[in-house]
Amino acid sequence: MSVKIIKSILTSCFIGTTLVSASIYAPDVSARTFQLAHISVENKNDVYHHLALGFSERVKELSNGKLEIQILANAQLGGERDVTEGIQIGSIDMSLVGGFILGAFNNKAMVFDLPFLFPDYDTAFRMLGSEFTKPIEDDLEKVGLKVLGWGHGGFRNLYNTKRPIESPSDLSGMKIRVPENPIYLDTWRAFGANPTPMAWTELFTGLQQGAIDGAENPSTLFHASRFYEVAKYLTKTEHVYVSVPLIVSAKLWSSLSEADRAILQKAANGAIQEQRRHMVEYERTIDQELRAAGVSINEIDKSAFKKSVTPLYDKYTKDIGDDYMKRALDMLNR
Repeated sequence: MSVKIIKSILTSCFIGTTLVSASIYAPDVSARTFQLAHISVENKNDVYHHLALGFSERVKELSNGKLEIQILANAQLGGERDVTEGIQIGSIDMSLVGGFILGAFNNKAMVFDLPFLFPDYDTAFRMLGSEFTKPIEDDLEKVGLKVLGWGHGGFRNLYNTKRPIESPSDLSGMKIRVPENPIYLDTWRAFGANPTPMAWTELFTGLQQGAIDGAENPSTLFHASRFYEVAKYLTKTEHVYVSVPLIVSAKLWSSLSEADRAILQKAANGAIQEQRRHMVEYERTIDQELRAAGVSINEIDKSAFKKSVTPLYDKYTKDIGDDYMKRALDMLNR
């Protein structure tokens, strides 16, 4: 056999082996990674991050690794309004945001910002898991925001650096950080405070340096974000329930196969149910830890607070829509 023939055979073998090796070890080009942004801390007991982790784990498992979620916490891609606008135009894949953001994109969603709307978590979960949310979801998808589900945020409570709060009169002149949401702002004005919008990333420093006197968040977020280190007074106002919707870019959603959409939706459903259960249980345990950290916690008679914000229902009925407001109140009275 000539040297030329032997070289030809060896070359063919090398190429064949290389192709086999490449087919075994080359990355699967069909695999996709999506970025999920949220503003909060990387803490498994944080309402945002716990849901993000649960969703990510389920997506990977249900897709056998073909789909993965990269979590970008701590406002790496900006504040919630910025991120939501990025999702609209398709520059950001998906996010978990506070439900109070959605009213800026759809008026019907403002119904969930009304103070003292829900009497308890079971009622909130029932309403958010019903057909009541479909008109909101349909309208949001038309403007680029696909809602996969409504995660749990919790009842928002007041915390401050000054004193225990028992009644609205105790809030006179106090600067309270609130999200830039018209109903939230009006709620705290009605309580007698001076509501002050401030970026989430500036909140801890704002409390520490005295730029604000207090803020309001679910107790679980107050604990997980360690705001108790600079604000030692927690009042169980429970003035509004906030959801944490999981939102995907409608542009991205329309590009996915039916199979991939089904995986993401199933993962979202499962993660939200587990997150609700976990966060409700976690909330029951944290008061003792907060007291041990030197936090003064007080329960209050909410009647004076409720009375002060009653006019807001009439004020915002036109924005939300008469029919939709009536539908909400009818469901709550069942």
